[in-house]
Amino acid sequence: TLQILLGGATITQKLNAYVVKSHLLNALMFLSTLLWIRFRALDQASGKPPHHFPSTGMSRYLPAVFLALVLVQFYMGGRVSANGAGLACPEFPACYSQNIESGAGLIQERVFFPAMLGQIEKHMTHRFMAYVLIVSSLGMVLFASRAGFSPDQSRRTVWILGALTLQVLIGVSNVLFRLPVPVTVMHSAVGIALYILA
Repeated sequence: TLQILLGGATITQKLNAYVVKSHLLNALMFLSTLLWIRFRALDQASGKPPHHFPSTGMSRYLPAVFLALVLVQFYMGGRVSANGAGLACPEFPACYSQNIESGAGLIQERVFFPAMLGQIEKHMTHRFMAYVLIVSSLGMVLFASRAGFSPDQSRRTVWILGALTLQVLIGVSNVLFRLPVPVTVMHSAVGIALYILA
């Protein structure tokens, strides 16, 4: 019901950024509820105990922390989309290029760390979070065996890293090709698949 109301509000409020982001986050909560029901039903139908990650040491927090990071990244992506900041940084890996006066004339300088203001802040925060997720996912793959993950859980970390790498490449394509609709839709779809895997 809340999702329907938020969907209506996105129209009546003329795509207000806060309403759009709330609509996205509520959709993720709804998806999470459906996934939880499904996995619980499968566990009960099979008669097997629920699959848990390691319950000792710091490793028990790794999947939860990673999932929280994915949720934050979804929010950051919603900020970019709702505020039209997708092309605030039109280059990759730099944000943009600028001409600098020097003794030899104009020199083009690539700006990798721009001032974090306005649309650029929204765009670059989303980029930086993608880097954090890649490093976190790679860390989970490398340390899965030491962390006490089961073989199935270890394989899942590899799938997550693969999906995340694909998602970053699609995000880069969004920037370089100026937000083509098919690529933008694919970016959203792979993001949802990544969330389900996480």
